[in-house]
Amino acid sequence: MVNHSFPPASPYLEAPGALYADRPRSGWYGPNGRVRMGTLPLDLDDLLAVAAATEGGADPGTRVGHVHLNVADLERSRRFYCDLLGFDVMLRYGPSALFISVGGYHHHLGFNTWEGEGALQPPARSTGLVSYVLWVPPEGFDSLVDRLKEAGAPFSTVDIGRFASSPADPRRQGTSAGNGGPGARAGDPMVDAGARGVELTDPDGIGVVLAVPA
Repeated sequence: MVNHSFPPASPYLEAPGALYADRPRSGWYGPNGRVRMGTLPLDLDDLLAVAAATEGGADPGTRVGHVHLNVADLERSRRFYCDLLGFDVMLRYGPSALFISVGGYHHHLGFNTWEGEGALQPPARSTGLVSYVLWVPPEGFDSLVDRLKEAGAPFSTVDIGRFASSPADPRRQGTSAGNGGPGARAGDPMVDAGARGVELTDPDGIGVVLAVPA
């Protein structure tokens, strides 16, 4: 359990399913104007105090705010997510990690090669992330799809409601990263209102669903 500078000391659980909350945006940046990221001690007394005052589990408003991915090639991932999908590089952590976002957020996606550069994709039916949802602002969705077409990037249309409630793969999770939007799941107003989306595959074989509320 650590404090990574931009989330507050409470609560943050550093784990594959990390729970965190953001500090005000003004506290994310250092004197050089770049996002600050560190590994600092966590205030455990504060964390326990928050936990003691919390009842009923996670707040219904809890959302997936960012996703970290192990990749084989950072530059290849940067080209896909930044040059094609329009993300901005927020921070490079030496030669082995990269953090990107849209709208000036500290990071919506983090990539690293800590399992080895050129690492092979996991075999079929192994445990791992199959796909995730990125909620796109309505005003930017059509232009993003046009950019995919112009680039010749293969993609398919996705029924977001069916994607969320009846996944074809038991490992598939309808979550989100981007703009603080909610994950796609049955009963979510954004899904029930007729959200639409397209799915494509990133260079490491992860399905990326670009979704927009109706």
